[in-house]
Amino acid sequence: MRRLPAVPVFLAIEGFASFASMLTFTVTNLYYVTELGMTPLLLVLCGTAMELGIVLCEIPTGVVADTLGRRASVVLSFAIMGAATALFGVFEAPWAIVLAYGLWGIGYTFQSGALEAWIVDEVGDERMPRVLLRGGQVGWAAALAGVVASTAVGSVDLRTAIVAGGIGFLALSAFLALAMPETGFRPVRSASRPALADAIRTARVGLGLVRSSPILLLMLGIALCFGLWTESIDRLWQAHFLASVEIPDVLGLGEVGWIGLLTGLAFGLGVLTNELGVRRLERLPQEATARVLLRLHAVLLVAAVGFALAGSFVLAIVAYVGVAGARSLAVPLGRIWTNREISDPGTRATVLSIVNQADAFGQVAGGPAIGAIGTGISLRAALAIGAAALAPALVLYGKAARRHAVPTQAA
Repeated sequence: MRRLPAVPVFLAIEGFASFASMLTFTVTNLYYVTELGMTPLLLVLCGTAMELGIVLCEIPTGVVADTLGRRASVVLSFAIMGAATALFGVFEAPWAIVLAYGLWGIGYTFQSGALEAWIVDEVGDERMPRVLLRGGQVGWAAALAGVVASTAVGSVDLRTAIVAGGIGFLALSAFLALAMPETGFRPVRSASRPALADAIRTARVGLGLVRSSPILLLMLGIALCFGLWTESIDRLWQAHFLASVEIPDVLGLGEVGWIGLLTGLAFGLGVLTNELGVRRLERLPQEATARVLLRLHAVLLVAAVGFALAGSFVLAIVAYVGVAGARSLAVPLGRIWTNREISDPGTRATVLSIVNQADAFGQVAGGPAIGAIGTGISLRAALAIGAAALAPALVLYGKAARRHAVPTQAA
C-alpha cells in the first residue's frame, strides 16, 4: 500500500483514535459501577495504574521515538492500547482490570510526544498550529460519533462497546503500519555510536533543555497540577451523577442514555470551541497564549468546584459543560504553547514526553488519596479537593506570561 500524505493520516489518527476511545470510555465507569460494583477508590486505582505505566515508560519511549523513529512508535502504541482496551471488557476481577489499565498506559507512552513530534517534522513549525487544532476538531467530532455509538451499543450490552473500542485501536495500528509516512524524521544517531548510546544522549539533551528553560520548568509544574485535577474528574464524574446528584427518570433515557447524552454534549461543545480556537488563537504570541491559558484554567477551577458542590441535576450539567468547554480549548492550545517552546527538533518527542510524564505523575500522586476520600467521605469532597489542585497552575501561568514578556520589554 502506498504511503499517504501526512496531514490526512494525522487527521485519520485523531479521528479513529478518538472514536475508539469514546466507544470504550463512555461506558467503562458505568459498567464498573453498575455491573461490577467498583468503589470510588477502585475507579481511581484504574487511572492510577494507567498513569503509573506512563510515569515509568514516558521518557524511555520518547527517547525510542527520537532515536528509532516516530512512525514505528505510534504503530506499536495503538497495537498495545487496542489489546489492553479489549481486556477491560473481558476481565471481571478488579485486580485484572487495574493491570490492563497499566498496560494501556505503557502503550500510550509510545505515541505520547511521538505523534506530535512526527506531524511537526512532516509539516513544519509554521503549519503546526493549524494542523494540531484541526486535528483537535476532527478528534472532537469523531469522539462525538463514538459517544453515540457507545450509547447505542451499551444500551444493549456495555461489555460489547468496551471490547469494540479495543478492536478499533488494533485496526488503526494495522492501517498506520501500511499508510503512515515518515519523511521529516532525522534520527539523533551517530554511525560511530551504538543505538543505546544515542538513546542515552538524546535523553540527556532533552532533560538538559528542560532544565535550562524556565518556561519549560513552569510547564512541568502546570502539567503536574492538571494531572492532579483530571484524575478526580475523569474517574468520578459518572459516579457523581449516579450517586450524588442522581439522574432523574425522565425522557426514558436511563443511566446509559443520560451518560451518553452528557458526554455527547461535552464533545459537541468541544467541536465548537476548537473552531473558535482555530480562528482566533492559533497566531497569538507566547505571552498572550499563556494569559489565555491562565483564564481558561480559572474557568476550569470555578466550574470544577461548582460541579462538585452542585445540589441539583441542572446545576451539575451546567458546571460539567463549563468544565468540558474550557478544557476542550485549553488542551490543544497548551499543546501549541509547549511545542513552540522546544528549540531542538531532534529532542522534541523526549521533551514532550517529560511534560506528559509530569501530568501522569500528578495523577499517580493524587489519585489514591482522591479515591480514598471519595470512598471514605464523599464524592463531592473528592471532586472539590481535586479541583483545588488547579489553583497553583494559575500562579504558574502568570509567571510564564511575565517571563515571555521580558524580551519584549527589553527590546
